[in-house]
Amino acid sequence: MSQRLRTTRRALMTAAATAALALTLAACGSGHGSAMAGMDHGGTPSPSASGHDMASMPGMDSASAGNGLAAAQDGYRMAATATALPAGKAAGYRFTINGPDGRPVTVFAVDQTKRMHFYAIRSDLTGFQHLHPVMAADGTWTATTAALRPGSWRLYASFT
Repeated sequence: MSQRLRTTRRALMTAAATAALALTLAACGSGHGSAMAGMDHGGTPSPSASGHDMASMPGMDSASAGNGLAAAQDGYRMAATATALPAGKAAGYRFTINGPDGRPVTVFAVDQTKRMHFYAIRSDLTGFQHLHPVMAADGTWTATTAALRPGSWRLYASFT
């Protein structure tokens, strides 16, 4: 495959991923009763095919800065110790949103009926989950994902 073809293909995949995320976020604000799987606000994850390997989550490290997958913005950082979840079974992903002072934030405004919207999107766009994690008093959020297929997933947290 030529370098030009690889570059064009990479640009098209990036554009497709960006468009899918934009549509996902727009659909989230469209109210209840959406026909898209995983778009309800009931906190139940949408189903995903199962597998036996680990589902890895790149983009959760400092090396991802500047490519749209950074774990930090405006002094706020999404922090988690896990970089992978077991594939093929439901799992809880625990994380905090640390403020500019480095401490977990515990006060969030309600945005579109929830304090946190959490998205797990498979990098090839064949898997998607829109969740509403639960926050503990110490600021630790837990998003319980349905079974993830093996592969690369990107995690996004949307909050105010």
